Formats: sequence, structure tokens, C-alpha cells
Amino acid sequence: MKSISIKLFISGLLFGFCAACNLIEPVQPIPGYIEIDSISLSTDYLTQGSASKRITDAWVYVDDELAGVYELPTSFPILKTGAHKVSVRGGIMVDGIAATRSAYPFYKFYETSLTIDEKKDVKINPMVQYFPGITFEWIEDFEDPGFTIDSINGSSVSMKRSGTEVFEGNASGEVDLDAGHTAFYGQSYNQWVLPRGGTQVFLELNYKSNNTFRTGIIAYTTTGDQVDTVLNINPTAGEWKKIYINITDAVSTYTNTINNRIFFAMEKAEGLDTAKLYIDNIKLIHP
Repeated sequence: MKSISIKLFISGLLFGFCAACNLIEPVQPIPGYIEIDSISLSTDYLTQGSASKRITDAWVYVDDELAGVYELPTSFPILKTGAHKVSVRGGIMVDGIAATRSAYPFYKFYETSLTIDEKKDVKINPMVQYFPGITFEWIEDFEDPGFTIDSINGSSVSMKRSGTEVFEGNASGEVDLDAGHTAFYGQSYNQWVLPRGGTQVFLELNYKSNNTFRTGIIAYTTTGDQVDTVLNINPTAGEWKKIYINITDAVSTYTNTINNRIFFAMEKAEGLDTAKLYIDNIKLIHP
């Protein structure tokens, strides 16, 4: 009788232990997966310029709740199954810096309805557009002979139109510096009243350079001109790149601004025989 009692006692302990295990480790749901290789951009070329983009991340929402931010290309799990609304925003590296990733404020959501099944992949190919009503203050693609960048005092060369080194289309802007011509300083021909108070203002461009260059704003204020460098941009190792430059803070700094211009500047680095800069598809945009 004693051995039976001991067995019953041990069996009770084991049952209780197993029941506790089930409480601690419940059955895990099995996810489905969404796969995104890239996010494309569609534009109205006449009013919005080139569809050039550098969308590095997908900001994904399921039923209007953030499911995650994923570097592209990606495949990621979704624990919800069945039909769901999926929204995707295009993410960028602000100022070309990996640590400053953000959803680009001027790209709309891509939205679709997906049926998500356990253990199955569903691939989507998001295409985004600019929000309607965005203001494109400046679009310069260098396709016209009379482009809109002038040299300013101190510049030893002028920007010229290149038909040989081109990102897309027929031409780009080109700057060449050598031993006898060591600096380029240029500004937008036009000037604008840009929104202040923290309203987002971005400068987009494609570029290729073997020399560091910089860009920023010239603020014409009631107390004098202010030249504000926003970003120093590194050489590109022989390839074209796209960058989104946030000039919001620079524009908002000067409360007595009358209007603004964009400037570009480059001084030839020591050790280089020739410093070259190519620029294409400039866009200055804000809400």
C-alpha cells in the first residue's frame, strides 16, 4: 500500500509539473511572411521631376499598426493570419547617414489588402508617389541648356553642362577643378521664401564626385546675408548616389529671413590632380 501511495504522489507531482509547463510555455502562433525586395517611385515628370530614389527601408503597418521597420530587401514574419490591410512607407537615410533613418515625409503610403497564411510567403512590390499638394520650388535636371546654377564671388570655375557623364537623360551639371582652378562656389539662380517654424524642407539630388563638396542655404535677412552649410558630402568612389538633405533647421534658424538660395561649394583636395563633381535631378521641396 505504501508503494502505491508513493506512485500516486509522484504521478500527481508530474501531472502538476506538466500542467505548469503548459501554463509557462503556451503554444506559439505560427507566422506568415511578407517579402519586399524594393520600393519604387512613380512621378509626374513635368511637375515632380525624376523618379530617381534611394529608398532603403520599408516602414510596414498592418491594420494601421506599425509592424516594423525593415532594411530592404527583406522578408519578415507577421503573426496575424487571414485578410488584412497592409500599408508601406518608403524609408530613407536622412543626409545619407545610416543612423538617421526615417520615413520620407513626402512619400505617400502604398496600401494593399493581403491574405496572410501560416508558414507562407507573400511578396509585394510597393510603388510610392509624392503626396499631392507638395511644393516643388526648384527642379533642375540639366536637360535645358540654360540651367539654373550661377557662379558667385571667389569661384575660379563655372558649372557646365555635361553630356558625357550623366545619371539619366541627356545631361548633368559638371564642375572641374585643377591646379590652376581650385575652388567652385555656386548658387541657385532663383531665390525663395521657404517655410519656417519646423516645416519640413528637403533638398534631393543625384551626385558623383571624387572630392568632398558641401551644400546649404544662403539666407538673405533684414540684418545681412547668412551662409549656412548644412552638409559636407563625401566622395562616391566612382558611382552615382542619391541623397535626401534635410535643410529644415537651417531654414528655420533665421527668423528675419526675406528669402533663401541654395549653394554648392567645392575646394580641390590636396593630392588630387583634378577634382570632379557631377550633379543631376536637384529638387527643393516642402509641403
